[in-house]
Order: sequence, then structure tokens, then C-alpha cells
Amino acid sequence: MDNTTKLSEDLLDAWLNISSKLWNERMTKYLSFNQAIICRLLYAKRNASPQEPYLSMKQLCDETGILKSQMNKILTELENDKLIIRERSETDKRIINIKLIDDNIELYRKEHINIARFINKIIENIGIERSKEAIEILNVIAAEINKLNMEGNN
Repeated sequence: MDNTTKLSEDLLDAWLNISSKLWNERMTKYLSFNQAIICRLLYAKRNASPQEPYLSMKQLCDETGILKSQMNKILTELENDKLIIRERSETDKRIINIKLIDDNIELYRKEHINIARFINKIIENIGIERSKEAIEILNVIAAEINKLNMEGNN
């Protein structure tokens, strides 16, 4: 096996290892993995832009890579649980804006705190410098995945 093939296999093993841990180790008590991701994006948007605390369905699909049909299912679940609201844009009726419902945001906050505790333990265990390196590497990998997907080479 040449070095490139070995490196490819090692990266695949590492990828599968972390992916299975994230999917199988239930990090959230009340939300599915995808629901938690959507709420995280909406929560971050709400905190960054309180005057415009929403994202469009297209933005959520673009950010997560979730297909529109699957996104619609997730949003319906979150809507039924009274965590989000969907509203048509006043400027363009084709756009559906999604935001967290303030009255029920506490449920996500609790989930967020649990995830943050878990991540803080990882930072504590591997150290600040290695955590920063991991962030950089994960962001580079995410950008490459996005680039390859845009090129259609997945």
C-alpha cells in the first residue's frame, strides 16, 4: 500500500470514527441530531442579528447540506414542537423565513448548554492549542467538502 492510499484509509477511518461517535452518542436529549443543528443555526442568527433573527429555508439547506424535502420534514417537526415559526417574507413571497420561538427557546438553550459542557470537556482534555488546531483543520475539511460538492466531484 503506498503512502497516499494509507493516508486515505487512515483519514476515512478517523472520519468514520468521529461520525459514528457524533451520531450514536446522543448529545441532545429532546432534539434529533438534525433538529439540533437547525436550532443551533437559528440560535446563532438570533444572537448575531436580533433585529433579523431568521434564516430562509434555502439558507438552512445551503448551510447544512440537507435536502429541501428532508429540511421540510425537520422544520415541520420543530414547528409541531413549537420551537420554530415559519413566515413568508414580506418582500418576496417565495421566501420562507424561519426563526426560533422566543417563548420556547429555553428547550434549545438547555440542549446547547449540555453540548457546550461536552465540548468544554474535550477542550479541557486535549488543550487549547490542539483545540484551535482541530477547529482550523475541521474548517479546512468542511471547505474542501463544500468545494468538491459544488464541483460535483463527490
